[in-house]
Amino acid sequence: MSGFVKGGGTRRADAQRNRERILQAARDLVHEPGELKLNAVAKACGIGQGTLYRHFPTREDLLAEVYRREVEDLVAAAPRLLETQQPPDALAAWFDRVAAYARVKRDVFAAIESPA
Repeated sequence: MSGFVKGGGTRRADAQRNRERILQAARDLVHEPGELKLNAVAKACGIGQGTLYRHFPTREDLLAEVYRREVEDLVAAAPRLLETQQPPDALAAWFDRVAAYARVKRDVFAAIESPA
């Protein structure tokens, strides 16, 4: 069964929750030593491997989405921080986000380079 509603093109709520859980688990696990294994991601978020593969057919697809999401979050953080903090404080907080992004980027690229 697809993660989309028939004819509507929108992702079902449970499918969207599963996708978010998969991405969070992958983001957490990518920091651990060794290669990122898809069965470990599925186990970490309590779903079957079939569910994971419906969302991300390959390990590279999953890692690319983790990386894309990190870039998207980093870009979106700047205006949100400026809404709630003075510019110098917002800049400092954004640099903290840049450092976190750099760690994820390093780990995602290391995972891509390790054999599956």
